Amino acid sequence: MLTLTSTRRAWTVARRLPPSRLLLVPRERVLRQLVPMLTPRRISGGSGGGWPRSFCPLPSPYPESHDGLSPDGEVKIHGCCVLSRTGLREPLAALDRYHFHYLDWLGSLPAIARETWVREWLAARWTRSVGDPYVLATRSWTLCRLLHGDQLGRAETRQLVEQRLRSDYAALKWLRERSLGGNHLLRDLKALFGLAVFLRESRPLMQQRLNEFTVELARQLFADGLHVERSPRYHALVLGDALDVLGLAVAAQLEAVEPLIEAVLAMQRVLGALTHQGGDLAYFNDSPRLRTDYVDLLLPGETGMLGGSGFVRLDVGALTAIFDAGKPSPPELPGHAHAEALSFELSGPQGLLFRNCGTSTYQAGERRSWERSTLAHNTVTVDSCPRALGGVQVRLDSDGFPCVVRRWLHCKP
Repeated sequence: MLTLTSTRRAWTVARRLPPSRLLLVPRERVLRQLVPMLTPRRISGGSGGGWPRSFCPLPSPYPESHDGLSPDGEVKIHGCCVLSRTGLREPLAALDRYHFHYLDWLGSLPAIARETWVREWLAARWTRSVGDPYVLATRSWTLCRLLHGDQLGRAETRQLVEQRLRSDYAALKWLRERSLGGNHLLRDLKALFGLAVFLRESRPLMQQRLNEFTVELARQLFADGLHVERSPRYHALVLGDALDVLGLAVAAQLEAVEPLIEAVLAMQRVLGALTHQGGDLAYFNDSPRLRTDYVDLLLPGETGMLGGSGFVRLDVGALTAIFDAGKPSPPELPGHAHAEALSFELSGPQGLLFRNCGTSTYQAGERRSWERSTLAHNTVTVDSCPRALGGVQVRLDSDGFPCVVRRWLHCKP
């Protein structure tokens, strides 16, 4: 339903997009309505698809989203029951619903229950979020990983899942989020590459999908290798996607992987520099919870300093400080930005001493607004200025600084 609030948010985003991306918005909105209706839920094809056996994908970064299988036979996502003996239940909260349709919670189930419930999910007619491009891309990779690890072993289950993967592949070709960009577009391109290899597309097409991901990744990195959205934890997710794509490209014996290797090495150095002594990733901008062992798999052997993205790391004795001296995310990518200019985090041998608030929800509301506000970060406010909120929950000036910071810089004593 079109409301004044939704119209203002759409305008806030649209006016910051370059013309080439602005023209994509109406096209993508129309396609998101038409493609699910025109694409069959299952597409038959040749069986026996799969990734090269030498490929070892990274585990899911999202285990904390669910609590595993309880003694009562239930699975809960952030405390919301999504599976019980009576069937599957779609959560109401947007983030919980996304995680439900990622299907990463299937890995926590015993083998027999996993087979049963994946068929149950495939047979159901979901009406919300299931066709969101980011959700679709994440779920496709999850299902490929489960099949690759022989976690869905029955022939009839594999056939049903492969039919759904062919359907999702056909839809995702049209639903790439080019107007949004950022980590969402990279996740879409990763899934397209993974599906091209899994479904045994031609080698020229596999190479094309690989090149699309590599070029877009390079476009989204600062000179020092930090992802353009300036969130250490989303940087880790993008790095994980890049490592998965690189590993699959090498296993599939594709060419031109050198640029991707260089990007991955730069991103690993940045991730090391944004990691505190105890192994905690810094909490700048949106900071979803990630598995610590997942992050450990991404880290390089030694850390490096930053230059270009605006983050500064300082090691003095037993203390480590990480300071945000840069601009927020690009104006056309405000979705994960916080009003945290000039904030810092401090850690020592005993762990984090000062940290920013992080992110507990993506649901628009008072909690989400507060977590993105200046007061939720280790920085200063002047004269109780209102937080830099509005539009899509963050309002930025034309050059990218939060409005409240712009007023500080121009205030008179």
